[in-house]
Amino acid sequence: MGMNDGAIVKWYKEVGDHVIAGEPLCEIEAAKVTVDMEVPFDGTLERLLVPLDEPVPVGTPIALIRSQRDAAIVAEPAAGQEVSTQPVVHLNAQKPQTGSSIEIEPRARREAKLRNIDLASVRGTGPKRRITVEDVIAFSGREQQHRSSHYSELAHSGMRRTLAHRLTQSKTEIPHFYLRTSCNVDLLLALRSQRKADDPETPISINDFMLRAVALALRDVPEANVSWHEKCVRRYEVVDVAMPVAVPGGVLAPVLRDVDCLSLKEISAESRRLAKCARAGQLAATDCQGGSISVSNLGMYGMEEFAAIIDPLQSAVLAIGGAIPKPIVIDDAIKIATILTATLSLDHRAIDGAVGAKLLNAFKRNIENPTILL
Repeated sequence: MGMNDGAIVKWYKEVGDHVIAGEPLCEIEAAKVTVDMEVPFDGTLERLLVPLDEPVPVGTPIALIRSQRDAAIVAEPAAGQEVSTQPVVHLNAQKPQTGSSIEIEPRARREAKLRNIDLASVRGTGPKRRITVEDVIAFSGREQQHRSSHYSELAHSGMRRTLAHRLTQSKTEIPHFYLRTSCNVDLLLALRSQRKADDPETPISINDFMLRAVALALRDVPEANVSWHEKCVRRYEVVDVAMPVAVPGGVLAPVLRDVDCLSLKEISAESRRLAKCARAGQLAATDCQGGSISVSNLGMYGMEEFAAIIDPLQSAVLAIGGAIPKPIVIDDAIKIATILTATLSLDHRAIDGAVGAKLLNAFKRNIENPTILL
């Protein structure tokens, strides 16, 4: 469903449990969504092949289940892959270094006891990963260095690791360029206040206006509604816009569909629904697929302007800053107006400067003439 890799963040079953087809086996976290994977058939869970919070590619065997037919079957084989009853490789997963599977030198045990070190945390460098006294001393030195530097280390979640990979991929592979404009939003703010007074039960946010303004701009400049692929530039006939939402541990970007065909009221309802689902961890995988552009708004956090990183599957992202009173020249006179700065990040492989300028100017026109958005 659009995922390239994921990390298991929770096992619902333990080795030895009897499992029934259709019940949840584990919770898998990808860049934009968390989903449950179901047990594919009845049987007994014999082995877990993937550790928690370690990203693995889609199609990777994750567990060994012995069916009621007494045949070992790999859960969730890749498409076209034959089911095997041979022992399954552990996929480079880190085995616990306790118990009889790891040898420990007697001197290493004594040294660990003296230094109050848990040997389960020590990586062995001897033959067959045997833990030596040198390993214990080296581990103790690293621990002492950590303690003396006065910081704590927070383990990466699967979401954070995947986000880091995707953002690094974007800045490495996509030739970003940036366009910036300033918009006078006095008329828009007045229109929003009027709408709020007329219908206080369904208030329209600034972000709702931004989403519709971007959608109408893409409809006016269809050559910007594209994404880059190795053999082609894909031009979309629908206007879908992603909306990044801050959640614990990272950012999710649900996609609003056919935004140019939605009213402000419909955009408000759908954006609120998607944001609520994102924060509750209830987004479906399909909620985060598609779109050629994202709209990232940090104005509510007091940011005047910023430049955002393009999603690797898209070609543009519009960064919205805060609306701030500033002196500007109107009719040869200096007046105070409420100015919003918008920065458009573009993929130069798919969109050239002139097309990007047309898109940003169309957005500015829609914002400064907000009745268009009605």
